[in-house]
Amino acid sequence: MANTTLSPNMGLPVPNVAVDPAPQWASDLNACMSVIDQHTHLPGSGVPITPSALNINSDVTFANNNATNLRSSRYFPQGSPLAQATDLGCVYVSGVDLWYNDGVGNQIRITQGGSVTGSTGTITGLPSGTAGASYGAGVFTFQSATNTSANIDAGSYVFRNAIANSKGLTLSPPAAMASNYGLVLPTVPASTSFVTLDTSGNFSGSIATVGGITNTNLAASNYAISSSCVSFTTSSTSFVAVTNLSVTLSCTGTRLVFIGLIDDTNGGYINVSASGGGIQFEFLQDGTNNISAPKFVGVSNSGYPPSILNVLLVPSAGSHTFSVQVRGTPSGTVSVFNTRLIAVEL
Repeated sequence: MANTTLSPNMGLPVPNVAVDPAPQWASDLNACMSVIDQHTHLPGSGVPITPSALNINSDVTFANNNATNLRSSRYFPQGSPLAQATDLGCVYVSGVDLWYNDGVGNQIRITQGGSVTGSTGTITGLPSGTAGASYGAGVFTFQSATNTSANIDAGSYVFRNAIANSKGLTLSPPAAMASNYGLVLPTVPASTSFVTLDTSGNFSGSIATVGGITNTNLAASNYAISSSCVSFTTSSTSFVAVTNLSVTLSCTGTRLVFIGLIDDTNGGYINVSASGGGIQFEFLQDGTNNISAPKFVGVSNSGYPPSILNVLLVPSAGSHTFSVQVRGTPSGTVSVFNTRLIAVEL
């Protein structure tokens, strides 16, 4: 039987009890101690150290060497981004996202909402998945999904020319709105045209080219037209109302109103039959001659178009009735044919 037995992990010459003679056993023990003193836990130099045998309670340095053959590295989540003076050039997890502090302490977020935050000037991984915002060649691009434009919800927009120190044009919504609504721009018309806006917020540029506007393209005017007097005759030298020549108009109180006589399209005219006679007309507002002084028309046995008689005024706000009175002066028979009264708020 051999005097010693080699240990299985380090090849130590362990003396066999009652076999290895003195002083050889002491020499064998000394040889074992020498091997133990310089063991490294490498294969053949001791049992490899397992993680459970480690008690790491301070920073561990790799002495400027690489950590190689890692399957992964895992981080303990921090409550907030690291901000100590020594937290430089480090990668860590804050909350659920990955962060990096650069060499001067800038805290750089690498992930957000389950995606990489993107390069400088880019926001990606927004809640809808592939939504993002990017900047390039002087243009910000907002997308709700890949290659799909996104809407933008904001306050006022300030538009400027793409030059330094440009003045700005601010586009704002009305100060108070009862509900949300949209405005839809028109397509470019084939020729220059006026733009209209309907009650649904749609602009249109196809209404009447410039120079070709008709009444059907214009908003309805505020006006009133009486029935025709047909054939009215009086010999009175006092003012009397002309049959049918009365209209009622609702006025704003801030705009001019035109009051006048017009032909009813059947050849209207005004005439007085008496030597040396003439005609006086007056316009009344609400039954009172408070519009203008009586107007004198022509001489006897002459016909005059009704359009020569008119007046402009600014009535107070509200509904007013306008009418016409006529008399012969100093005498004579006055005739008014095929004439109507019109009142128009301009």
